[in-house]
Amino acid sequence: MNNFEIIDRIQLAINFIEENLKNHITIEDISSSAFMSKSSFYNLFSSITGVTLKEYVRKRRLNESAKILLNENSSILDIAFIYQYNSYEAYSRAFKKLFGISPISFRKNKINIDIYPRISFKNTKIQGVVKMISNFTSNDVVLENIRNSNNGFVLDIDIDSFDNINTNFGHKNGDIVILEVHNRIKDVLKSNNVNTEVYRIAGDEFGVVLKDIGKNLSLKISSDIISSLNSPIKGEDAEISCTLTIGISEFSIDIDSSVVLNSAKKAMFTAKEKGKNQYCFL
Repeated sequence: MNNFEIIDRIQLAINFIEENLKNHITIEDISSSAFMSKSSFYNLFSSITGVTLKEYVRKRRLNESAKILLNENSSILDIAFIYQYNSYEAYSRAFKKLFGISPISFRKNKINIDIYPRISFKNTKIQGVVKMISNFTSNDVVLENIRNSNNGFVLDIDIDSFDNINTNFGHKNGDIVILEVHNRIKDVLKSNNVNTEVYRIAGDEFGVVLKDIGKNLSLKISSDIISSLNSPIKGEDAEISCTLTIGISEFSIDIDSSVVLNSAKKAMFTAKEKGKNQYCFL
């Protein structure tokens, strides 16, 4: 299956989701609509769209429910049930988290908003999406890279609040951010004379294996990568500022590679808890 076929299948799944926003659907139902396995589809969906499958379904349901709030007289509880929420409280909590306002206030103030429109690849620049797919890999590739090295460090690099970028600037600009972050990481590695790959291991997350280098250089590279985002990214119709958070984990030939990768991810989350836009070494 080539890159264009993958995109077509993801679009099939999105079409299926849109047709069933008011129905109970499972991950299996959606992946089947794309004629793909659950695990393969779930990872590819996140890679291409920049959001998880569950997140996309939730936000699209809330977005469409907002239109009913404005244009129909149905009770808020009825609207919650229509869009698969089992209580007013659950719906109201999710609605306020996305829109920053309660459903009651939204309806009362007649706020016209379309914060999360439907994703469509019909009119997108397909080549940009293809490039993202070609750079997306599984953790298995990263693990194998660690196993084939004597010692070094693993970086887990995450774009902070990437979901807000998609929400505020649109998915086309989100795609541009993903590609530019990848390029800036590569530039930092090159400027430090380090020849290694930058793997895209999740929708907004990158992995880098630094082989046979010292701790000081790994910290310098991490600092340089964070600093590389000091200047905004030029999107399609906006300049976008974003930051990175990095988790660093050391490995050697006698340490299990999966433990190393998990430690890097744990370090990344630890750094985020401290305020993001920084690195943490474990």
